Amino acid sequence: MVPALDRITHRSEMQYFGVSSFLIRDGNNTLMIDGFVSRPKNALLRPIQPDITSIREILERSGIETKDKCKSTIPQKSRLDAIVAMHGHFDHALDAPLIAALTGATLIADDVVNNIYTKTQAFFPNLCPIKNVHEFNEAHGKTKIDLGNMTVTLLHVEHSTNPASVLLERSSYDPNWTFPTRVKNLKEGASLAAHVQTRNGSILVVPTAGEIGTTLTDPDLQADVIFLGIGGLGWGSRKKAETYWAETVLASGAKRVVPVHWDSMSPALDSDLPVLNAPVYEQLDRALAWLEEFANADPQINLASVPVFKPFDPFSTSISER
Repeated sequence: MVPALDRITHRSEMQYFGVSSFLIRDGNNTLMIDGFVSRPKNALLRPIQPDITSIREILERSGIETKDKCKSTIPQKSRLDAIVAMHGHFDHALDAPLIAALTGATLIADDVVNNIYTKTQAFFPNLCPIKNVHEFNEAHGKTKIDLGNMTVTLLHVEHSTNPASVLLERSSYDPNWTFPTRVKNLKEGASLAAHVQTRNGSILVVPTAGEIGTTLTDPDLQADVIFLGIGGLGWGSRKKAETYWAETVLASGAKRVVPVHWDSMSPALDSDLPVLNAPVYEQLDRALAWLEEFANADPQINLASVPVFKPFDPFSTSISER
């Protein structure tokens, strides 16, 4: 069984919204990763767009205020400081620019995500402009951002080469696309991992099961807990999964491993019924069996799961069987 992480009173707190979307809080500082909460149904078959109603509702339920007017201010305790999309695909970047505009957060973006912001502004003409954009330059490979109680280090990593992702990247692209649009128009851009140092410990989010190489062997990137993207991992070989484990979990020294990015990316999340669908095509059982095998080789490493919506402490030592 994969144990669940329980919430305890703590300065560091997280919320999970499926795929690889998180809120990370330390005191009054808050970071959002991806923020993909629209979760459109049948996204691969029909045009999609950000769902502003769902976004506002989920932000509100998570204690994040949105602006009523462009010049209005938000108290620090309910403010979103920054949001970053881990890459440009729809299940990571669809909502990020809109969330930044609604909350006044700094948008951390490469050229692809900046383009999504331009399309978002055109689709929502009354949207407040984003005041702060921190550009991620893929050529630099790494960037560090100070968010008060947290330090965020963003790293360029290779995206997974599972068949669905490869097909998406090879599909034709319309540079003049507008919302609503096909998912094929939201290309990868810079694929990132995020290391977040809080006052209570370090968090690593690796959203895509690509070839990581030696990137995470840097001593400054050691982590207490790793949220490990396993989308498409079950399609590959055990050997490939073992290499991925070594280049992420073992390289970072993380002792708690939370598999993410295994759900169906839809339907829309219901905060009153926080259940994620596990699609058959992910071969989740196969991927999890490998991870359990790898984890069992080191008694200090634990596989864990986290709740959807419900705040939890990522560094809690209290682990109960789900």
